[in-house]
Amino acid sequence: MTVLWVWIFLGIALAGLVSMVGWAVWLFHKAADVYSEIQMLGRRGQELADLLGQLDLGPLEDAPDAPTERFGRVEQVG
Repeated sequence: MTVLWVWIFLGIALAGLVSMVGWAVWLFHKAADVYSEIQMLGRRGQELADLLGQLDLGPLEDAPDAPTERFGRVEQVG
C-alpha cells in the first residue's frame, strides 16, 4: 500500500514538471513575439523619422504668427 502512494506522488510530480516545461516554452515564445514587435516598432520609428526629415517646411519667418494675419479680424465672444 505504501508503494501506491509513492507512484501517485511521482505521477503528480511528473504532471507538474510537464506543465512547467510547457508553460516555459509558451512564455519563451511570447517573449520572442514581444521582442519582434519592439524591433518592428523601432524600424517604423526610423522610417517615420526618415519621412519627416524629407519634409521641406520653407522659411518660417514668412509664416503668420497670429490668427488675425491669416483670417482677418477675430472677434472676442463673451
